[in-house]
Amino acid sequence: MNGYSSNDESAQNHSDMRIEMMEALYRRYGDAGSINSIGKRIRYFRKKYAWVLVVEMAKFFGRALDILISLAVLIPAIPIFYRGCCCD
Repeated sequence: MNGYSSNDESAQNHSDMRIEMMEALYRRYGDAGSINSIGKRIRYFRKKYAWVLVVEMAKFFGRALDILISLAVLIPAIPIFYRGCCCD
């Protein structure tokens, strides 16, 4: 053994991987002075708001499906409710 425990090596590897990832992200998105940075920003915002739209539409369709299913169950049950409240 070299005096390091496996946890120390794992933590060091994790730290190194994190630094490499941050440097790669900076190289890709952090170069604000390049000519292509406007295109990258446009692409980023397009992806971001497209994802927001997808998530919000999923919430909307989920809510609409809940309402439709509730109506589909309640409408056939109206005669049962009517008999229960009006017929003694």
